Parts: sequence; structure tokens; C-alpha cells
Amino acid sequence: MNPAVKQDILRRVNVELRKLSGRERALIVLSLVAVAGYILFTCYASIKQKFVEQAAEIQRVEDLRREVLGNSEGTREPGTLARYLELRTRKSALEAQFKEVEIKEGVRSHLEAALRSKAKVTERYDIKDAPTKEFGADYELAPFTVKFTAVSMQGAVDFLSELVQGRHPLVLTELDLRKGRGGEKLDVTSEVLSIRKVK
Repeated sequence: MNPAVKQDILRRVNVELRKLSGRERALIVLSLVAVAGYILFTCYASIKQKFVEQAAEIQRVEDLRREVLGNSEGTREPGTLARYLELRTRKSALEAQFKEVEIKEGVRSHLEAALRSKAKVTERYDIKDAPTKEFGADYELAPFTVKFTAVSMQGAVDFLSELVQGRHPLVLTELDLRKGRGGEKLDVTSEVLSIRKVK
């Protein structure tokens, strides 16, 4: 704006203000103060809201960081990332362990071999398999029921020990032992699970 025009406007405003009474000047000043106060209050409320939103966002990010990475203090539980890495390591170790004990000749053949070599049973045994069940994304459970009559208690113990602690361990889920008619023999029914990788 041209300085001369600005000076002319200010001079006219001064002339008009001098014409007003003291009461009218006070009303104008109060009106200006009220308008300025309203503008300041509106700005303050808006700025305050922004600060509240920013504080909430910072807290949300901090909570997310703590959940993922855990707390820096060693006494607190580790975060999701640390748990994920630990579980992935354990999964790899278990997969390696399963690979080592995988029964290449088949579970049925393994059970028959254990019956012959450990329980000393060559006939009158029954091995039934049931439908497999999913076990995670890459594995399946293959259940088997093994029924036989052991000649001695030691034969039954050796067979069961081979099942759960041998070179190819299986999961023993159920066991039923009954004395045979002669007293010496033992009727054994066992439920076992084989965990194997899906091809």
C-alpha cells in the first residue's frame, strides 16, 4: 500500500475517533478486546487439541515399539520380535531333531521291527493306523494303535522304551496293560503318534 494513502487513512481514523464520546471509545475498545480474546481462545483450543493428538500418537508409537522390541530394562518381558526370533530358533532346532529321527522305512515297519526285537513277539499282534491330522503348516500327526501279547513284563517294557526313547521316538498317548489268563503273559494296547513332515 502506498505510504501516502496509509497516512491519509490513519488521519481520517484519528479524526473520526476524536468525534466519538468516551463511552463510544470504551465500547469499541471492549469490542476489539472481545474479538481478540475470541480469536486467541479459538487458536489456543486448536493448538491444545493438536498437542493432545500428538501426545496420543507418541504414546501409541511408544507402546508399539515396546510391544515389538520389548522394554529396555532386562527385568521386563521381551517384545514380540524377540519372542518371534526365539520361537523361530526353537522351531529350527525341532525340525532338525525331527529330521534326525525320521522313520524312512515307515512307521508300521518300525513298529513291527520293535515288536520282534524288543517284545519278542512274532505273531498275534495288530497294528492299525488312523487318518492323519494336520500339525501346524508343515507337519502331520499319524496315529497308530498297537495291540499284542507280551511273553514277559520285561519284553513289554523293552518295547515301550524303544518306542519313546529309541532311535526313532514316537509319542505314546495311551497305554493299557492287562494280565493274561496264564498270569505270565501281558496284553498290551498302546496308542502312538508319529510326527512327520508333509511332502
